[in-house]
Amino acid sequence: VLQRAVPSLNEQQVEEAGIYMAKNRDVFAKAFKSQPDALSELLVESE
Repeated sequence: VLQRAVPSLNEQQVEEAGIYMAKNRDVFAKAFKSQPDALSELLVESE
């Protein structure tokens, strides 16, 4: 799905993005349920 949405991504990038999203699925689920501020949790973790 990601590769179709962003054709410039190569297979490795798509796989890495998928793994990242899977590891943080709870945060992404909140964001997709009308809580986009939940994504800020991911920014705090990466600092």
